[in-house]
This record gives sequence, C-alpha cells and structure tokens, in this order.
Amino acid sequence: MTGPGSRPKVGVIGYDQKFIRPIIEYLARNGHTIDAYEWDKYNVDDTDRTRTVIEDSDVVVAEWLGRNAVEAVAHRAIDQPVIVRMHRFELNRNEWADLDIDSVGMVIAVGEEYRRRLLARTGWPPEKVMVIPNAVDVEALDLPKHNKAEFTIGLLGVASERKRLDLALDVFERVLERDDRYRLEIKSARPQSLKWVWDSPTERAFATRVDERLQASPLREFVAWIEPGPDVAGWLQGIGYLLSTSDDESFHLSPAEGAASGAVPIVRDWPGAAEIHPDGFVGSIDELPDLILNMAGDRLQAGKRAQAFVRTHYDIDVVGAQWTSLIDRLSSIAGS
Repeated sequence: MTGPGSRPKVGVIGYDQKFIRPIIEYLARNGHTIDAYEWDKYNVDDTDRTRTVIEDSDVVVAEWLGRNAVEAVAHRAIDQPVIVRMHRFELNRNEWADLDIDSVGMVIAVGEEYRRRLLARTGWPPEKVMVIPNAVDVEALDLPKHNKAEFTIGLLGVASERKRLDLALDVFERVLERDDRYRLEIKSARPQSLKWVWDSPTERAFATRVDERLQASPLREFVAWIEPGPDVAGWLQGIGYLLSTSDDESFHLSPAEGAASGAVPIVRDWPGAAEIHPDGFVGSIDELPDLILNMAGDRLQAGKRAQAFVRTHYDIDVVGAQWTSLIDRLSSIAGS
C-alpha cells in the first residue's frame, strides 16, 4: 500500500494484457507500484493470487469486462476503487450482468461507439462509463521507412473472419488493376494455427474460401504472408499504407500503429471508425482503392498528417496522463 505522498499502488487482473501493457509500463515509470497478474484463460484464474493482488493494491484495474471484474468488485475493500476496461467482445457475453456497477469507480471503453453500445445494453449510469483510447508508442514506431514502402500495403492481424481479408483482397485487386507496382504484405497468424479460429466451422469455411481464392488468382504473385512476431516496428518500416477492412472494431490498434510509423492508414468505415481515425483516411470499400491511389503522390505528407494526429490523441504520454488523472481522482475520493 502507499505511504503519505506516494502514488497509489495499482493491481491489474485479467486475461491477455497486451493492450494494457503500455499503460502498465507508463504508470510504473511515473511512480506507481504495479502488480499485474495475467490470467491464463478469459474466465478462469488462480483465485488466491487474484485476491492477493486485490488486497495488496490501492486501486484495482480489471482488464476486460469479464469474471475478473466481478471478482475485483466482490473482494475489494469498501473504499477501494475498481476500474474496469471493456474492449469489444465482452458485449456479446453476460458477465457484465453480475457486476455491481454501484461499487465500480469507473468503466473505461476504448471508443465512443462502444461506450454508447455498453450504455444501451446495460442501462448503467452514463457518468460511470468514460472513454480512454488505446495507447500507441509513437517514438518506438517512428523509424525510417525503407524504399519499398512507397508501393507496399500492409495488413496486420487478420486471422479471424471479422477482419475481412476477403474485402482487403478486393481492395488490393482494384489497386493492382490500375497500378501493378503495389504489393500486399500480411503480417498475421494463419487461421489454421489458431485453435479458437480453426475449431469454428464458420471461421474455417471462410479461411478456406479466401485461401482457395488467393491460390487460384494472379494476386498470389503480389501477396506475401509474413509470420507474426514482436517486431511490428521493424515490419512497419517497409509499409507505406496500413489497410483495415474489418466489419467492426472498438478501436483497432493496427491503423493507429501504422500511422505512428508514418504509414497512411486506410480504414473501412466500420461503426465508430470516423470518431477514432483522422479525416480523409476512412471510407467505404469502394472508396478505399481511390484513397490509396490518390494519396500516392502525397504519401509522405499524408503519413505525417496521420502521425501527428496519433501523436496528439493516442501517444502513450497522452493516454497515460489520462489514466494517471483517473487513478488519482478515484484514490482521492476514496481517501476523503
């Protein structure tokens, strides 16, 4: 626990903490003691370890609106703030119904669209739900571009059907019809390598159709599949355009990461996309080929404009300061 004048100790519990890790690191750099316990599965944990994190922290952050959030509220001290962060898929589940919202300090959504959806589904008080976006480490991604970036379109993490690789291929095919200097690089796990994808009949059928289409098409000579891995910054040095054709996203980090690198984000207009990504980079599937080709002569300036937007809105220092303000405010209320 904290002493007089020190920063609140923050406990983080929940599955798959990759999205909150930059925030954890920021808080640690800025004086907070952090105890982050990552669950092995979404709704299955070591209860003793979870309760220890809760008991030993001033503020508890539940990453995902799942059973971890219910546990945090159930075992918190009476004046101990709990922050719950929701992303997207939790709205299709029912754990939120077991959450005592009156005992939650704040629920965070990563975008305005999902804040609206969460409030509509739950009926929770609007003052209990705020937006703090995902964070991007602009400095780590702002590396010199390779020459090949001029004509290279990138896709990042497209194993599931919701990411709509089929539509990305449609866009790329229409670009190639007008300029065959372009190439498409897909940095992603393959669907068959992910059990949760491949065990789903609909996911497997979709992946099979897309693969058969690609193998039977001249497109295959222009498409490279890059193995997933941690060196996203290095890969982005060769990417001039970062394409997003998802059906739905709460935030979608990859276009923002692409923009942070100086690549041009090209984003399908899924619900809420225009509230997250800068003007001029969002359009329908029919409009995306023109966005790419029309920016070709101004790619560097367009990339700088997108990068400036991300630096202003999503850089780790900007988002981290929002988290610090919330933690301090809730801690102050609890201590009064």
